[in-house]
Amino acid sequence: MLLKALQDPLVQSVNLADIQNRVSVRNKSILAHGFRQITETEYRDFVSVVEQVLDQFFAIIAHKRENWEKLYRFIKL
Repeated sequence: MLLKALQDPLVQSVNLADIQNRVSVRNKSILAHGFRQITETEYRDFVSVVEQVLDQFFAIIAHKRENWEKLYRFIKL
């Protein structure tokens, strides 16, 4: 929300409600020392939001995401 208030280009095209919903689900999951597993749909939704932010980040810094993905990637379920 702070980045949105500061009009940071990283979050200008991102729906903050989506991020809040996905983070809330993640925080209750065992991925964050919570108490339940997330469903495959919840995982895909989380990945989708993260990928949207990543795409925006790489567009801003004018780097290719493919180079980054040679080192980092989401776990395939």
